[in-house]
Amino acid sequence: MDVKINTLNFEIIEVEEIEKNEDGQTIGYTDYVNQKILLLKGLSKEQKLITLRHELTHAFIWSYGMISKCDQVPLEIFCDFVGIYSGEIVKIANKYMKEVLGND
Repeated sequence: MDVKINTLNFEIIEVEEIEKNEDGQTIGYTDYVNQKILLLKGLSKEQKLITLRHELTHAFIWSYGMISKCDQVPLEIFCDFVGIYSGEIVKIANKYMKEVLGND
């Protein structure tokens, strides 16, 4: 499924494997350069939705130019960003779950 975030088009893809991070676990990944959001196949519905929302948040932060500010942005500004865009993030995640996975 493709989604537009700000001016960027991201593709959400389910994959068999994602390269492990330093914790040894990765169930989702946002590839900013190639504008892809990867989700590990086989996750429960609940875990997939939570992971997708998390990865969409990364994509929104990147798309709106806040990635370079993550260690500098005061908590209140970050919370404002999430407050403004979280509805859209949830809407995209729910649309993916319904259209692509056939879940409500």
